[in-house]
Amino acid sequence: MNRALLVTLFLSVTSTQAAERLDDFATRLPIDVPAGAALVRLTLPPAAYAGLHGPGLDELRIFNGAGEPLPIARLPARRSEDVLRGRVPLLPLPEAAATPADTRLQIRRGPEGTLVHIEVEQRTQSPSKDGAPPMAYVADLASFPHPLTAVIVEPAGGIDFSSELRLDSSDDLAHWRTERGGEAVMVVSQGGQRIERLRIGLSGLHARYLRLAWTGTAPVRLVALGLEHEKHPEAARSWLTLAPQAGEQPGTWRYVSPGLMPVDRLRVEAADPNTVAAVRVASRGASRDPWQWAGAFTAYRLRQAEGEIASGEFAVPTRRDPLWELALQPPPGTGPKLALGWVPESLVFAARGAPPFVLAVGQARLSGAWLPVESLVPGWGTDRAPALAEGRVLAATSSAPAVARDAPPWRDSRNLMLWGLLIVGVAVLATMAAKLLRENRQDKGPPP
Repeated sequence: MNRALLVTLFLSVTSTQAAERLDDFATRLPIDVPAGAALVRLTLPPAAYAGLHGPGLDELRIFNGAGEPLPIARLPARRSEDVLRGRVPLLPLPEAAATPADTRLQIRRGPEGTLVHIEVEQRTQSPSKDGAPPMAYVADLASFPHPLTAVIVEPAGGIDFSSELRLDSSDDLAHWRTERGGEAVMVVSQGGQRIERLRIGLSGLHARYLRLAWTGTAPVRLVALGLEHEKHPEAARSWLTLAPQAGEQPGTWRYVSPGLMPVDRLRVEAADPNTVAAVRVASRGASRDPWQWAGAFTAYRLRQAEGEIASGEFAVPTRRDPLWELALQPPPGTGPKLALGWVPESLVFAARGAPPFVLAVGQARLSGAWLPVESLVPGWGTDRAPALAEGRVLAATSSAPAVARDAPPWRDSRNLMLWGLLIVGVAVLATMAAKLLRENRQDKGPPP
């Protein structure tokens, strides 16, 4: 890295933050930095979000062993915005080919080389019952030459069902590898609501053929398979589960998060089996603020013959609010738990000076000290950019006082300040009025 540029950045940062001291921050987290590292990447842990007073990251700083603030820049988040999608038909397999054992197949291909018909070599198998849905299918993935990150099964008609599918992959239709042993899929209608669970996540599967087989009796016929490939998968998401508190209205529950994380996913974890409910979600930054609508969906926890199945995660607009509320209809007997999901944010800093390096959070009303990442990392986004060393935030050596997230409006710090200013203003006016009254009496003099 250009030494002159690093010195210039350091001087510019320290000149604008000369009044900032490490001891002024409530939360101080030590950082493990590789020896000799110049530019260090950090991923923010939950403890950093717990120390924030405001919804942004303006009150975050990094200090070296001499207590000097260092140049920092936020790294752009990785988002799964680029998703390639495809769709292929599912060809029914003869019953003997539904097992994972090696099976000899007779196939017929179309002009483009894709499968159009499959027959199993006749052995001592029993044929499928007339009219019964096939037990297994095969999909030719030749038209979608991308690693699969998910598949979506498409059942025929509007039939309700709940069962499990096994997924096997192959490159030659003779040797198969099991990718998923038993994935729950379902379509359930209840009380005017329709629940679908047809998406099966995969970890970059690359194969020519995919076989889907029911683990029990085939409940419905499948017609096609949706395919997905994420070009740039998101970083691993962190989760925090919150306990319910009874809300003000029947069927509502409230939750308090200890930190201000950028939440963009939710999971509702029902306390009782066989629960299905329509859920409305709202959040707010403080008790004085009105609730802001964040989404609506159907949550469930159902007991099946193969075991329990539950609703997955739901996307919501990104919020850094600590207060959340769920309204469920029909209301269950016990409030559900709420799991908050977020992608931890990352930053880079210049490791100037001697250790120990410290991540400091928790000094309210600070201005942001973030630099553009292009200014801190030369050649950012190109092949000329220097490699970033991976730092690690360690646990705090001493516990910081928890930031109050659910203080009632009358105890809110801003309201207290306004009340204080109002009282001071009234006192000043009363003093001025008393002074004017005394001066008016003195001007009139004693009565004759």
